[in-house]
Amino acid sequence: AQRAAREMMRAALEQSAERAPSSGAELYNAGTEHLRAGRVDEACAAFRAAIETGDPEVIPHAAAALGETLAGQGATELARDALELARASGPPEIALPALTKLGLLAIKDGDMARARGCFEEVVASGHPTFAPQAAVNLGYLLVEQGDAAAALTVLATAIPAADRQVAGRASYLTGFVLHIGGQHKQARGHYERALASGDPAAVEQARHGLAALD
Repeated sequence: AQRAAREMMRAALEQSAERAPSSGAELYNAGTEHLRAGRVDEACAAFRAAIETGDPEVIPHAAAALGETLAGQGATELARDALELARASGPPEIALPALTKLGLLAIKDGDMARARGCFEEVVASGHPTFAPQAAVNLGYLLVEQGDAAAALTVLATAIPAADRQVAGRASYLTGFVLHIGGQHKQARGHYERALASGDPAAVEQARHGLAALD
């Protein structure tokens, strides 16, 4: 009986070894499964292992996922390292969101110059999805810094965005900047555009803006 049990255990171990992810893609997929199940530590370990395989096709995806996960856990320094790797190794669809996330982390660190540089680089890429998103982030940063003229310039690039959230928030923020600058007629038009976007946050903000104009 003991011999049979040992044979069964050895067979189970061999099967487990055969099933264990080994390639970069398998490790990355395992990480995403762990993440979906809420197993954050296991997900991070799998993403790191995927990066360590050296697979150039997998590294950007795993680095971006690791960076996002670590940032969510408050591990800013480690997240920054992973996102820098994603930025350096990935195509625009990975590098640009990583750069935007680096800008947001820089804001948390109080490094506004770094944040501005990150957002400006993404805006300058002209990417139809990521550039407008970064333009809104940059717009908020510029408004905080009191640079209304620069904020209006960059926000104008985001207002035509296909993404209603991006377009709505760009419209609202443009209206806000014009409002506080005393250009009430122009502000109203942008608040109304934000209302029409349908984005819940932009709609609520625009309503407050319009009420303040009346």
